Amino acid sequence: MWPEEYEHMRLLEEAAVRAGFSILSAGMIHDIPQLVVIPPRDQKKAFLKLMDYLRPYGLMPILRRGREGLVLRAVYFSPPRPRSNVIPAVLLLATLGSLFASGWMMSGGELERALMYVGAMMAVLATHELGHWIAARFHGVVVTLPYFIPAPFTLFGTFGAFIQQKTPAPNRDALFDIGVAGPLAGFVAAIAISLIGLPLSTIIIGPVEGIALPYIMAYGLLIRLVLAPPPGSSILLHPVAFAGWTGMLVTMLNLIPAGSLDGGHIARCVLKGNKHRAVGVAASLAILALSLAFYGGWYAVMAILALFMALFYRHPGPLDDVSSLSTSRKILLAVPTAIFLMCILPF
Repeated sequence: MWPEEYEHMRLLEEAAVRAGFSILSAGMIHDIPQLVVIPPRDQKKAFLKLMDYLRPYGLMPILRRGREGLVLRAVYFSPPRPRSNVIPAVLLLATLGSLFASGWMMSGGELERALMYVGAMMAVLATHELGHWIAARFHGVVVTLPYFIPAPFTLFGTFGAFIQQKTPAPNRDALFDIGVAGPLAGFVAAIAISLIGLPLSTIIIGPVEGIALPYIMAYGLLIRLVLAPPPGSSILLHPVAFAGWTGMLVTMLNLIPAGSLDGGHIARCVLKGNKHRAVGVAASLAILALSLAFYGGWYAVMAILALFMALFYRHPGPLDDVSSLSTSRKILLAVPTAIFLMCILPF
């Protein structure tokens, strides 16, 4: 055993005692210091203190439940180095271009309407990612700038955006906040954009040519509120209104409780063991069935992708995977659940 490993064990023991943990046993597993501990009353606060104590030494604690009790390990972790912003900037410019092309096509070559579509879509996508970014920074989790994904020659002009999480979430509360903040912020932005775009849209009585979009109940309620169309009519959506509908679609897809999707993070916080994987599989199959039965296959590709993520993606979970989700967040779980159902159920 190398002296450095002895030093890591000593640091872990000292930090654990300072944070309030009681040590039952100590040992090395594959050269990794490991303690069997009894946590103090406020386990979450103690674990955060432990992280602060070990961070200057380049060590990261991990708390899991084992056969012998609560197992506390310390692994070497170097802070992520700052990365160049060239790639996010290039992807942003490419996405702006593909959004403009889609807006140009759907607006019949009108520059103003095309630019309005670009601004509306970027507002929805950026607000979604900003929600993730703020929640991550609040909990001390390092994340990248958003990566926008262009989709040229498609109806939407983009496949959305994502940010990379460079450090793990400290506990279930933090993972829940990071996962739920994006969809909630994006959904609010989608409602705001819809309220701007729907008054600019046109009510058509009788036959109409165009692409029939899948019905989203939350969007349908906004149509009734803003336009109050007569029965049997159709709505020719303004590009800004279409951006609002797309924002609700993106929110629903991100809330599928599978893999590394936002809904997958939320499910991982709430469900213990491998139950979140079973829920992810069931939800993906249900969305696939709904897509084929009611929506003409619109969501089939995403449902299949979510199914693969639920089956093969192993979610790492937070560093402290023992402490439970707070009561307030369990209550708040009703909000993303309601949003998801209002954007997927065929009412």
